[in-house]
Amino acid sequence: MLEEIKITLRIDGSEEDIRLTSLVNSVKAEIKNSTSITVDESNDFHKTVITLMVMKYYDTELAEKLDPIINRMLVQLQYQPVEEV
Repeated sequence: MLEEIKITLRIDGSEEDIRLTSLVNSVKAEIKNSTSITVDESNDFHKTVITLMVMKYYDTELAEKLDPIINRMLVQLQYQPVEEV
């Protein structure tokens, strides 16, 4: 997950790894608290929501643009059927 986010944010090296890992963990907790859904990192939709939320918190200039998208995705996440394994 961390490497995918670094690619999306165009971050090289490991200087931001601790910050990004902290953001990922915070975002997962936020998703759980706001939707009662436990994030599944193998689910592409979940990964997209995490990535967008991390982008929002990492680069606050993107927040205004990303907020409506994230909000819609969080609503969709609440109504997404649980996949049988």
